[in-house]
Amino acid sequence: MDSQMQALIDRLEILQVLATYSRGVDRVDLELLKTVYWEDGIDNHGAQFRGSGWAFAELVCGQMPKLFNATCHTLGQTYFAALTETRAATETYFCSTHDPLDPALPPFSNYGRYVDLFEKRGGVWKILKREGVFDLHGARGSPLAKIGEPVRRAPDDISYEVFGASS
Repeated sequence: MDSQMQALIDRLEILQVLATYSRGVDRVDLELLKTVYWEDGIDNHGAQFRGSGWAFAELVCGQMPKLFNATCHTLGQTYFAALTETRAATETYFCSTHDPLDPALPPFSNYGRYVDLFEKRGGVWKILKREGVFDLHGARGSPLAKIGEPVRRAPDDISYEVFGASS
């Protein structure tokens, strides 16, 4: 197979990993969610979590049913800053909508980006490192919507650290 065709296949496989992440979170499926991370993978999810991807999956699947009736993680465009035979650096926009169990709290949405480093091992793409960047927060005033850090732009945004200054 030629290199351009393989690059297209790799991109599609990475997009499938991203979609699997959203499905795993929204369905609160621990085993499915863990499949998107390498065992040594890291997830730095804004200010709310910094640690292993598998520990993040366990936290999410343990806490979501206690906090929300439902969530919906919708993905936007994915920018490929780099793609080699075994590594890819991507930035994927997301909107995560949450319906709190507490009827006093309104539903809210957060908007941001997943800045990911993927690695291909044994022919399989998974997340090696994720930086969850929360750019906009819905339902201002809701304690559940206060996650993440202030928005940073070029050249201070985390994506420039991960991708390099020229990306």
